[in-house]
Amino acid sequence: MLNHTEVKLVKVGALNTAFRKNTNQKIALTISALYHAVVHGNVAFADDWQRTDATMLDAVLRPLFPMTYSNKDKKYSFNGVKAKEVQAHLDVEFQKEDFSAFAEKVLKFYSAKEKQTKKKELSASDVAGDLEKAAKALVKKFMANGVSLDALKTAIILAEKGELK
Repeated sequence: MLNHTEVKLVKVGALNTAFRKNTNQKIALTISALYHAVVHGNVAFADDWQRTDATMLDAVLRPLFPMTYSNKDKKYSFNGVKAKEVQAHLDVEFQKEDFSAFAEKVLKFYSAKEKQTKKKELSASDVAGDLEKAAKALVKKFMANGVSLDALKTAIILAEKGELK
């Protein structure tokens, strides 16, 4: 995690270029990690990852990763079945694929899925924002109609546990 001394102000005119460079770097890093995972069955890069750390991977390519997170062990592990599915989908050979050829195949996949994935991501963000606004409005309405704060808290706790009926 960054600390405030590592954050530098970027001039407004340079932001677009910086964002694009960062996006390209993230895609390139994701393709490298994907190569190790799909072609060599090696997900050691994710040994100390928390579940949410997978968001460091590019969102378009993330579904290709042959990794499974274990809530019990609190870690990611290689998923051989998923690896074989991805190998077949991308037409790559385990431990034989050249990185350059692999990257070309992955970039074709990326090009085909990019718009759809980004559209879904934005839609999900919009829906989450809309739901948050609706939830706030409902809480105000419930409280205005006499529902206690304790009753609302209890309902939320039960919902988190999956016990709300």
